Amino acid sequence: MQTNYPKQHKKIVSELLGGKFILQTNELFDVITQSHKSFYLSFFKESFDYEIKITNEYVCLLSTESNESLSKNITLFLAILSYELDREGKNFISEIRMSYFDIEEVKQKLLASEYKEIILNTKDLTDLQSLVKKMADRNIVVEKSDNRFSFTPAIEPFFNFAIEYLNSQKKIHIE
Repeated sequence: MQTNYPKQHKKIVSELLGGKFILQTNELFDVITQSHKSFYLSFFKESFDYEIKITNEYVCLLSTESNESLSKNITLFLAILSYELDREGKNFISEIRMSYFDIEEVKQKLLASEYKEIILNTKDLTDLQSLVKKMADRNIVVEKSDNRFSFTPAIEPFFNFAIEYLNSQKKIHIE
């Protein structure tokens, strides 16, 4: 019995299994969301026991079993950056969603943070240029040619994780 896979199936599977977010601006987004949503929901669950998350802005895979540290390090980076932006009196959520960041300025901000030891003891965070490249490879940020970057909507799961974690630790409600 031969299965007829959707157009660009191999590329979709490869990108999602590689940890990429497929953004709404990518043609693969429409293949998944408009034509084959139910197929991919069951395909990833049955084939890999992964949940596929489909939003209006991105598609990604979720798994409860992961040994990779990049997601944790991105969340840590986001938490410390958000903390520092908040300390400066900025609306960190708006800043993260709407602003461009200079890699060198962010690095200096992190190294001046009271959480400097965490930064220095986390490999992905000591080389910010490399971390930004890894996030760009997964469509979490967009790199600009002048050593700047901006976050894409794919940053949302990291925000949500941080909020859930804080709520569970402090028993407070954060919006």
